[in-house]
Amino acid sequence: MNTSLRFISPEHRRDKWRKKRRASNNVIKLSGSPQAWNIDGSCSDKLVDEDGNNKISWIKFWEIETGVSRTLCSYSDCKEEATCGGHIWVKNKGVVISPICSGCNHPSNVERQQNIDGDNSTLRKNQIVVKVEMTEDMFCAERRYSESVRECDGWVRKKCFFGRRKKSTDRNNVGWEKKRTYVRRCNECGDDISEQPENHKVCIHCYYA
Repeated sequence: MNTSLRFISPEHRRDKWRKKRRASNNVIKLSGSPQAWNIDGSCSDKLVDEDGNNKISWIKFWEIETGVSRTLCSYSDCKEEATCGGHIWVKNKGVVISPICSGCNHPSNVERQQNIDGDNSTLRKNQIVVKVEMTEDMFCAERRYSESVRECDGWVRKKCFFGRRKKSTDRNNVGWEKKRTYVRRCNECGDDISEQPENHKVCIHCYYA
């Protein structure tokens, strides 16, 4: 484990929130449209209000810190209204909170996963975000990656797999280790259909529905 990373537990984060709001220098206006993706392991990261009673949503936290009201989802290719404060990894910046829609916040959305071919999502130009610290759960979580795959019908689609970057001193041997096969989802209900033939697009229940 990289000891240079400083982790903050959810409990410590809650205590920090009770005592004092985050310093304004954590609010960043991003230049351009940087590559970004949802970070795994963020579901345990919670906040409460200054009295220590009611939970505060991350999108409310973002509004308080920035002084800006939510509008559209932060991802540049999404036109939905923002409803969640998403934990997002911004390339060369780290973990930030930014308003996104519920669809982009869903863990099965392959468009919002890190793509091993570099075909990552981007945030809107000059998006305002709040920088937060990486928790241990985020660092240790099983990683979801997407890969662009050309299928038999000629279309290139993104598919999800769980894996990790190979550790190698040989620059010519850099690649990815897949911990298990692609996770394919039913187009109708989202159930795992990885065990079904590649040409199947829906689960057996939706097929006969």
